[in-house]
Amino acid sequence: MALYNFKRIAVVPTAKDFVDIILSKTQRKTPTVVHKQYKITRIRSFYTRKVKFAQQSFHDRLTQILTEFPKLDDVHPFYADLMDVLYDKDHYKLALGQINTARHLIDNVSKDYVRLLKYGDSLYRCKQLKRAALGRMATIMKRQGSNLTYLEQVRQHLARLPSIDPNTRTIIICGFPNVGKSSFINKITRADVEVQPYAFTTKSLYVGHTDYKYLRWQVIDTPGILDHSLEERNVIEMQAVTALAHLKACVLYFMDLSEQCGHTLDEQVKLFESIKPLFANKPLIIVANKVDILRLEELTPERRAILEGIEADPELNILEMSTVTDEGVMEAKIEACEKLLGYRVDQKMRSKKVHFDCLSDKERHDIIPEIWEGHNIADYIDPDIFEKLAELEREEELREETGMYVVPKIELDETMQEIKKLAQQIRDKKVILKEESKINKQSRKPVIPRTAGAKVRDRSVAKLRKSMESLGVDMSGTSKANFTQTKQRARSVGPVAKKARMDVVVDGRSRGLSKPPRNEQGIKDVAMKNKLARIAHRAIAKKVGRLGLKGEADRTGYKVIKKFEYKFSFKPPYLAQRDGSVPFWEYGGNAIASSDNVRLAPSLKSQKGAIWTKNPVPFDYWEVDLLFRVTGRGRVGADGLAFWYTQSKGAYDGEVFGSSDKWNGLGVFFDSFDNDNKHNNPYIYAVQNDGNKLFDHQNDGGAQQLGGCLRDFRNKHFPTRAKINYHNNVLTLMFNNGLNSNEDDFEMCFRVENVVLPKNGYFGVSAATGGLADDHDVIHLLTSSYGAPGATAPETPVSPEDHAKLQQEYLDYQKQLELQKEEYRKEHPGDKAAEMEDFYESDSQRELRQIFQGQNQIFGEVKELSRKLDEIVGKQERTMSLISQQAGAIGANIPPPPAGQPPQAGGYVDTIRRHEVDAIFNNQNQFQNAISEMRQFVLEIKQRIDTVINNQAKAPTAQVHAVGFDTQSLVNEVRDGLNQVKVNVAQSVLIFVAGVPAQIGI
Repeated sequence: MALYNFKRIAVVPTAKDFVDIILSKTQRKTPTVVHKQYKITRIRSFYTRKVKFAQQSFHDRLTQILTEFPKLDDVHPFYADLMDVLYDKDHYKLALGQINTARHLIDNVSKDYVRLLKYGDSLYRCKQLKRAALGRMATIMKRQGSNLTYLEQVRQHLARLPSIDPNTRTIIICGFPNVGKSSFINKITRADVEVQPYAFTTKSLYVGHTDYKYLRWQVIDTPGILDHSLEERNVIEMQAVTALAHLKACVLYFMDLSEQCGHTLDEQVKLFESIKPLFANKPLIIVANKVDILRLEELTPERRAILEGIEADPELNILEMSTVTDEGVMEAKIEACEKLLGYRVDQKMRSKKVHFDCLSDKERHDIIPEIWEGHNIADYIDPDIFEKLAELEREEELREETGMYVVPKIELDETMQEIKKLAQQIRDKKVILKEESKINKQSRKPVIPRTAGAKVRDRSVAKLRKSMESLGVDMSGTSKANFTQTKQRARSVGPVAKKARMDVVVDGRSRGLSKPPRNEQGIKDVAMKNKLARIAHRAIAKKVGRLGLKGEADRTGYKVIKKFEYKFSFKPPYLAQRDGSVPFWEYGGNAIASSDNVRLAPSLKSQKGAIWTKNPVPFDYWEVDLLFRVTGRGRVGADGLAFWYTQSKGAYDGEVFGSSDKWNGLGVFFDSFDNDNKHNNPYIYAVQNDGNKLFDHQNDGGAQQLGGCLRDFRNKHFPTRAKINYHNNVLTLMFNNGLNSNEDDFEMCFRVENVVLPKNGYFGVSAATGGLADDHDVIHLLTSSYGAPGATAPETPVSPEDHAKLQQEYLDYQKQLELQKEEYRKEHPGDKAAEMEDFYESDSQRELRQIFQGQNQIFGEVKELSRKLDEIVGKQERTMSLISQQAGAIGANIPPPPAGQPPQAGGYVDTIRRHEVDAIFNNQNQFQNAISEMRQFVLEIKQRIDTVINNQAKAPTAQVHAVGFDTQSLVNEVRDGLNQVKVNVAQSVLIFVAGVPAQIGI
């Protein structure tokens, strides 16, 4: 990328345009109406605002010019010297300095006149002060006319300069004029430099770019240099000298052995010796060009002796090359790139900082330094530390020998053993009850047992009276006794009491309505509130999972970027290729791959299968989305299915769910068969192994389990889905039970921390059946990697087998395409070759081709219309000439009639009267004017059609783009113009017919 971009410099207007821009802007952006009846302070502020706005506009525009133009002291020395050569450094600095001075003068003018405006006593005086202020500012800017013109010319030339990066890998080509420099850069780059058989064809620096070893190289073609002193060199030669002096590049010095460039071999060697100081500390290569005419071996001894001085230098080598036959072109390019690459590496390796010389000879080989970061190490070390440590170790040995740390074994009697066994059963039962309560989430309240009856409230006043009367107590006078007066609880005051309290009139301000919480605003009912809560929960969970946050309120700076890894994934509908293989995966055992899924173990007894990635995983943290289905006819499931992440690939017919019994890594098992007879299956659990332990088959992992949950995944309506997430040594499994089609309905199965897995492992999925049989189908496995923002995951190499297979598929497709073309040619023998080329054209290309043909037809019609209009104009001119002659004859032969009498008939008087001739004459003039306007209008239409056709013809057929707005507007204008021409022709014919008497037949 170029370091400097001079094309961004804004256009510098001329002095007159500058003043017009600022004054018009001041008029547009400030108030324009003021009256003398206003207060004097308002009038002063009105004109002060105009002066300040004009000054600020001048200041901003001049500051923009000073800021955008490069400062010669700040840019790279190459650009500084190049601008000095092209534009004269003193003139350039003087122009910018005078612009800066003008800016300060305008600021001072504004300050002075703002101070005077504060004491203006009338509208007229304030207006004159404003006028004087703006006039002085405009005068200052008009004096800068030559500087502004010079800076605009400099800007235009800077914008045309090539974008040269002084710090990148660069190859400079130099030498006498017409030795083949431009031909060489045209060969190795796409720079289209003009090549002519005369000297100084190249008058400025040209830049091209080429690639070598996947690196971009900058090639600069310099103008030719003549052998004379530095003061005598012109601007064209000084550009080459500047590039050689300031750019750290590999220099290719071109020589013409045939001397067809107009300079002898001796002159070329002398030029090399004169500019040799410019090659200091740069890789240099001598290129002998035009060897197709004369080679080094064919030189005479006298001319060969001229080159002995150059050949004697061991660091210089002469390469032979011919740009006509391309001999040695690529060798010269490779040699230059290798030399420059080695030179740049050596420069970076040579460092002036030598750290090992900082220490004295006494301290250089010390294991522990005496002084470290200003601290004396001896101050922090106990000199007797080793003796004390040895004494402590002896005391510990004595304690161990005497059995101080031996824990006595507690013998349990039969009663305690029964209590221990019962406690373990109680703990297991609690775990099962917790898992069952997680599955049945519909009820969150305690359940009343079926044996419990309803509570009956049998105490009442009537029952009390009856019981007392049966005992012989007189209850006749107890209608108002205390036991008959029931009292309600204070907390359950009914609506009547509430209404009574609210009906009390209170003198004071009424209480305003409470503002509802933000999360309840706009919610009409409870159903809508619950729905919004579910949506918010999903949105928060998606954000937390995507960014790797601990929760919604996590504000840590570290964020996680999740990237899909297609080389470690597979999914339908193109899961397997035509030959049955899965790209980037390999499967074995009884596994079967189709376009929709991978069946690891079919519904048969004793079946085992697995699928593993071909390449190791290059990232440390990942998330796997596993979609699978386990179906069978039996009530009890088969063995189950397993997901693996291991250091090496497992077996395809192993003992643990179809894979190896020992593994180094992680296994997540979806176990559907109850081996330990605890009735806790189907069960999902994770097991980590270091490669040395055997799996505990009888206890389903037992103590080896990291975590698990009781979830049913067999014979579900929808496929079962599990998300296995490993990030920052935390393993999490989210599970979707497949009871509905909602893909985001996940629940937590387990979360385990401090799980350290090996790096560069392999992903795999396996399944197995035993005495029972289930279908174990994996529908997709989608892998995503976690990484920090900006970090790039290492590229995973493609295996040679996959690369060869993809290449063969591409070749087969090419052959099939050729066969289809051949069949089409046989079926359509009458088609032309051009039509065959457009057989596979797109819809947009076909539409543009039709538009182009329609435009050609319009162009032809307009040309025919123009020709007919020319014929009409010729006929009208002849008719006008005839009518004018007849009118002159009538006026000459007929005397004027007496006053009050009609004119007499004579000659053509019987058929044409004088006023009719005048009417014809006027109508013909109008008709001729209308025809002239129509002709001009048709010419404009023709020009627009030419514009459309030229724009469409510039791009080849294979690169036709969509119709732009400008082209469509021109076509619409052509269509409207043709309609207008049609209407004008009809009106002109009516005018012509209406103006001609019936006696004249035209």
